[in-house]
Amino acid sequence: MDDFSVFSKKFWKLTQVLLDTTVEAFRFKNPFINAFICSISMVPNLRVSLLGQGFEERIAQHKSVKPAGEWLLSRYSRECLITGVECIPETGPLLVVCNHSGMGDALAVYASLPRTDVYTVVLRQGILKGLPQFEEFCIVIDQEKPALALKKMVSCLREGNTILMFPRGKIEDDPGLDVISAQETIAEWSESIALLARRVPNLAVLPMAVGGVISRQALNNPIVRFYKQQTNRNFLAATLQLMFPIYRDPIASVAYGSPLRGDQITMANVRTEMRRVLRHVYDQQQDLVAAGRLSRIPQHSDVFERINDVNSFSP
Repeated sequence: MDDFSVFSKKFWKLTQVLLDTTVEAFRFKNPFINAFICSISMVPNLRVSLLGQGFEERIAQHKSVKPAGEWLLSRYSRECLITGVECIPETGPLLVVCNHSGMGDALAVYASLPRTDVYTVVLRQGILKGLPQFEEFCIVIDQEKPALALKKMVSCLREGNTILMFPRGKIEDDPGLDVISAQETIAEWSESIALLARRVPNLAVLPMAVGGVISRQALNNPIVRFYKQQTNRNFLAATLQLMFPIYRDPIASVAYGSPLRGDQITMANVRTEMRRVLRHVYDQQQDLVAAGRLSRIPQHSDVFERINDVNSFSP
């Protein structure tokens, strides 16, 4: 694809977005430290941009995110364990609702869904700005005019397509690590699920859970463990995982629940089914730990809290 070569503006735009994301992940406020982080992360982020180039090329070639997701997931994680595929409706409007624990969960969905008509609901932020081909398969939410995105979702579903939605709208705890926190945030999920059910005839809502997408080896990195907030540790670990091949070792777990239709589509039923599949993901990840296939994550210590300078650092 000539318009996404290493000499193109798109390639360097993606690289700049990745550098900005790396700086954000470390959460330093000192501009000199941030400049240093940019300089030492340039080469790893150039490698990530090459992955982004491959991702974009495959979307353009196949006119679908599925082959691109399969390809990139194979480079982002060691393995993906999938259960419940038999529950997925093969045709008709399908709303897939999923927890959002990191960068890899969308890839796991694309790789595991047998359907190729998948569109993803996203905010216009982060790495999306550097992936124009991917954006063609997204429904982008304008935070000033969210109703426009809802109209696009209704139209897309009425055409019989699949929509992937992360109803909380922001990162959640990985159920493979902390299933209780992951289950608690379901209460914050958007009520738009039930609204879509009223507007789209014959809609199927498919709850699903993804876990284990964040590298445990990256989470055990001393720099990552410096941060006292779990969300900050997860963000930095996911960033390191993308930058350095040594951290691309997760075994992801994907669990599809039972599809809900008609009067079954209530937020109470969605949350009940989500709790079940989140627990399944957690149990599977714990079995992998017990079998020695995944490392344990020690409890975080707040020993560093005393030395944090709130004027220059925000862990």
